[in-house]
Amino acid sequence: MRSEVTDERDWLLRRDFLEKRGYRLRFEVYRVLPGEVKAEDSQRGYDLSEYLKAKPAIRTPISASKPAFPTASPRRSMDAQRVSDGSEVLLQSVSTAEHPQEVEIARLLSSPPHSGHPRNHSIPILDILDDPLDPDRHILVMVRCVGIDDSAFDTVGEVVDCLRQIFQSIEYMHEHFIAHRDCNSLNFVQDPTRLYPDGFHPVVIHYGRKNRTIVGKITRTECWPRYFAITCDLSRQYDPANGRASRRHGSPSECNPFPTDIYFLGNMIKKDFLYVTPLHHPEWVSVSLRPSAHRPLLFLQPLIDEMTLPDPASRPTIGEAIQKLDDLCGRLSNWELRQPGVRMAWYDRLEQRFRQFGRMVRGVKPVPVYVPRTDRVSLSGEMRAFYTQRAEVVEDGDEEKKERQEFEIGGTVEYSAIV
Repeated sequence: MRSEVTDERDWLLRRDFLEKRGYRLRFEVYRVLPGEVKAEDSQRGYDLSEYLKAKPAIRTPISASKPAFPTASPRRSMDAQRVSDGSEVLLQSVSTAEHPQEVEIARLLSSPPHSGHPRNHSIPILDILDDPLDPDRHILVMVRCVGIDDSAFDTVGEVVDCLRQIFQSIEYMHEHFIAHRDCNSLNFVQDPTRLYPDGFHPVVIHYGRKNRTIVGKITRTECWPRYFAITCDLSRQYDPANGRASRRHGSPSECNPFPTDIYFLGNMIKKDFLYVTPLHHPEWVSVSLRPSAHRPLLFLQPLIDEMTLPDPASRPTIGEAIQKLDDLCGRLSNWELRQPGVRMAWYDRLEQRFRQFGRMVRGVKPVPVYVPRTDRVSLSGEMRAFYTQRAEVVEDGDEEKKERQEFEIGGTVEYSAIV
């Protein structure tokens, strides 16, 4: 395991190359070693005086807790700034030998005609650079986003909008025979441009970029952010002409990745939206403590049950899941859509109530304008089998069973929707 210091130095080795291509690293990378900052660095636009006055938390390198790269390669991601317009970007290093399809899928979904399609929610790739120090690697330049849970959901309507966009992103990928294969909340992000109108620090997003001031933010209802799916290193594109879409895990198990995406989506809704553990750290939960459902979101339970059925062939396709979601959301009244999207303390709930009354008076809608899709083509029997067929071999140890075991926290906590 490499240290964070060496990780940052790896990106510093590529600093001149990146600046020639129009990207400037964050000034905190100069904390690498005493004396690493050079006199000419002040001419590069780095304000180190502000950095030195910042709180230690702000000076923490980005994602320092993530696994590091091998010695010859940089840490997988680093934030930077595009010199031409000052916009925030994220640099991600990808090995084509380890993940042969990641760059190609990212390039495909970020190129016309996909890049301009309204249902394509794959995170935009602004540039793809060849690593100057490693011919096996590429550096993806993507827009800077924040996690979907970096700002609390103020209302049920905000949760509905988030899920609709996430489902759209997976449907668009499945239509082009791309399986995401890692549908969890860490791989879905949101555009923070309007959510944080004054900007934010790339590591501690609740601080300003160069000082310790708490930045202001607004609720999603006031800006309705766009959500994106990150195509990860596990994503793959399949060819229906070659027959069954399947993948192997570490064990001899084999499963179809498309219904597995459906299972993971349903499990994500269950873990990260509907059910709430008594503590922030599930590993601390005693056997006597049970997670409880957030009542305003209980309308999602029938959808979760269908998406997490044990038999992959019995689960809905992503198109059918969207239709089910639209049906469930269509039954909600405006008042139900204005209920808190997450569990809140009584004082936060009181403040939320006042906000909703104010929005009702001003005529602010609890959800953005949404028109259900009408051009969805019914799948033929052959294509439905491609998306839902059960693998010939499914044994203990497959990824879905592993996910269920992890969700049950070692068997000490039971969730009502897991049967």
